[in-house]
Amino acid sequence: MKKNSTIIRKALFAAAFCPIASFTSSAATLVGLWEFENSSNLAQATVGSALTLNGTTSATTGVGGDGAINVANGIANYISVSNTIGANGASGVPSRTNQFTIVLDFLVPDFDDGGADNGQFTGLFDFDGSNTADADYFIRKQAGVPELGVSTIWNYQGAGATTSNNGAAGTVLVNTWYRLVLTANNGVAGESSVFLNGTLIGDHAIGTINAVRRSLGTNFRVAWDNDAAENSQIQISNLALYDGRLTDSEVVALGVAGAAIPEPTSWLLASLSGLSFALVRRRK
Repeated sequence: MKKNSTIIRKALFAAAFCPIASFTSSAATLVGLWEFENSSNLAQATVGSALTLNGTTSATTGVGGDGAINVANGIANYISVSNTIGANGASGVPSRTNQFTIVLDFLVPDFDDGGADNGQFTGLFDFDGSNTADADYFIRKQAGVPELGVSTIWNYQGAGATTSNNGAAGTVLVNTWYRLVLTANNGVAGESSVFLNGTLIGDHAIGTINAVRRSLGTNFRVAWDNDAAENSQIQISNLALYDGRLTDSEVVALGVAGAAIPEPTSWLLASLSGLSFALVRRRK
């Protein structure tokens, strides 16, 4: 559970002495959390269903000594995430998941790690979950161009690298841990954004409801592209999925790579309710 147990203990302690304390919850609920602490079962979920691991993956050390997964470079190596959110959206007739937030604590050891990797594109997310279409969200390492996104679908955000195939400059640096948070509310201006370590990198274009490259199907891929030249080795220490768009302030509160990702408020409230009931019974 990484650092979450400490947070829960503190909350329960506070509740015992402040029974009238109020708790606020986001419109978005955590529906998937994967922390990669169990080296013998890296697909294990802390919240939600298990991941599907494909190709060559292995346990490694994450940020701050936490557990992590290493996804090797190559088309055959990736993580598949089951999306249980279902159809949602702010307008029209949603047939796919248009409102969501993905949290990814990741590190790229080398953007030019040999083999087929040309160091210029690293596929992060493929939202349609197929093995035929291009990935839908990239890190792009090219001189003088923004780095996070893809084409006009998720218009690129961030600074550009000073040279191609180089992780020493730009928005995303080589061998550095980041917490990337991608928020989406397709069809609503200013509500699809990308953050790194709690800092807003930029707002993506408005997006179209149900667009395959902007919305989630029944599953999506992490650390994958269909082109061998657009994959890199990636290490991941946390992966989380919310069923709606987190606000900017909520994203900032999530902090940097390695910070605990709070588990669902409903779970905590249930624990607090049980504690309160026990305290009442003791008074009688």
